[in-house]
Amino acid sequence: MTAALAAGKHLYGQKPVVQQLEEIDIMNRALKARPDLITQTGAQRIESPARRAAVAILRQGMLGKVVSAHITFGGNAICGGHYFADGKLDEPIAPPAGFDYDLWLCGAQFEACRPQMVQRQWRSWWNYGGGMVGDWIVHLSDVLYFSFPELHSPVRVCTQTPSAAKPSFHVGRMSSSVEYRVAGAAFAGRSFNLHMHDNGWLPDAELLGLPKETKVGANSLVVVCEGGTLVLGASGPIEVWRDGKMTPGLKMEGLPAFAKFNHWHAWVDKILGIDEGNHWTPLELGLRCTEPGLLAVKASRFPDQSLDWDHASLRFTNHDEASRTLVRRDYRKGFEPVRL
Repeated sequence: MTAALAAGKHLYGQKPVVQQLEEIDIMNRALKARPDLITQTGAQRIESPARRAAVAILRQGMLGKVVSAHITFGGNAICGGHYFADGKLDEPIAPPAGFDYDLWLCGAQFEACRPQMVQRQWRSWWNYGGGMVGDWIVHLSDVLYFSFPELHSPVRVCTQTPSAAKPSFHVGRMSSSVEYRVAGAAFAGRSFNLHMHDNGWLPDAELLGLPKETKVGANSLVVVCEGGTLVLGASGPIEVWRDGKMTPGLKMEGLPAFAKFNHWHAWVDKILGIDEGNHWTPLELGLRCTEPGLLAVKASRFPDQSLDWDHASLRFTNHDEASRTLVRRDYRKGFEPVRL
């Protein structure tokens, strides 16, 4: 993608945008070098009025100060099926006919092609994807970053997993927390924690300010505030819970009307100079959404350990081995990113 920016091309980058923590910095530097170019992250669910209503509710502080947030992911990195592998390292195979395997590998070091690798299931592989969390983090967390510019880069991550690590794959089950340092009237404290749970894990509903029998759906965002709890599905619905009672979020007083728009057309319109306020997710914001997910899945290699992350120096300040093994990759010759 940095090659496209260097060539002066407007850029649409599919989530999760990057696969290495260092690449967040590489991309941000390239974006700052080419502010004239219009970029977009693949986060089309913002078309949903429910997601835009959630942004309005949080921005306006309708539920009071924010305490924490939780994301529940419906599956896991090796659940199998259409988009994910099953964690089995089968014998090497020839790449599909007409498939440029060398180009597909791109900057990753060469390894033999195997079943469940080169098509949709690459998401499960450690060297290529980010598991369920990396695949969905932008879709589910974007509301937080639209709402709170204070959320820049996490300072700490801790991932728990009962799954044994498999060198080629992401873990099959995980729960992770990242911590942000915050200041300002929007937050209840000086730190804000985003918790990510795959396989539908969530704390007890009562701990989230919800009636104990409440069922939160898979692929949902829960934002706990001092004055209530917001529950948002990937493309809706949106629920607001206060004192054990639920109000449909789209019926909250003070919300504007939400006109229809097309996420892809909005990017093209912006390039053409047509700005209708619908260009929601430039790559800068997509990278902010991506970083906590990348930290969470990378930290699964050091389970139950609190890793202090310093984005400015691209290192875990309390863990040299994590800094050495989780932050960057050695690129194959000819596939190094362009550094602007």
